[in-house]
Amino acid sequence: MSPHAILDEPVPRDLIAALATFNCVVAPFPNEWKGLRNGDLLARVEAESISVLITCDRNMRFQHTIGTRPFALVVPPDQRLVRLLAICEQISQAIKSAAPGHVVLLNRTGQFDVLAP
Repeated sequence: MSPHAILDEPVPRDLIAALATFNCVVAPFPNEWKGLRNGDLLARVEAESISVLITCDRNMRFQHTIGTRPFALVVPPDQRLVRLLAICEQISQAIKSAAPGHVVLLNRTGQFDVLAP
């Protein structure tokens, strides 16, 4: 089974069902987390023992130290559902290959780079 992952707030929730077809267990962004600053969000992800945060915030890795965290970031190219659905299989592969402290960046064709700490 793939790692437990969670969507960041702006990532479309409809992506969850699409990822489930590739055996990815992904949770929606919790309502009680809405409005959290990124630092507080990352602390919550860590406290909840979530393995992967799926976020479209391409700058998060520059603004916060990810390499020492016990979870990975998977960063799709944008938050438009139609584009995410087109590369859904690759997003699922990125989730499954993500290791703690790593950042996995996807481009619009679904190719991804894994950035180690």
